[in-house]
Amino acid sequence: MRWVEVNNSKPGLDGFCVSTTFVLRRYRDVFPLLKLTQEITEQMDQTPGIIRYALSARFFTRKFRTLSVWQDKPSMQLFISSVLH
Repeated sequence: MRWVEVNNSKPGLDGFCVSTTFVLRRYRDVFPLLKLTQEITEQMDQTPGIIRYALSARFFTRKFRTLSVWQDKPSMQLFISSVLH
């Protein structure tokens, strides 16, 4: 899992972390997910309040994990209410 740092945060700053794990039912859903992931990461790079995020993909088991760090919960809620997410 590689961190993508969006905003330079100061050491000791509190944040709000979100972790997700999901498994796709079919292998044919992997490529559409990767396309959507690219669009979502482009949106995250422009979203106020995001500090860092990471995605882990295990293609053979169809298991995906995300980890994101936000400045606060309202920033995260604004992002998840977006069209892409």
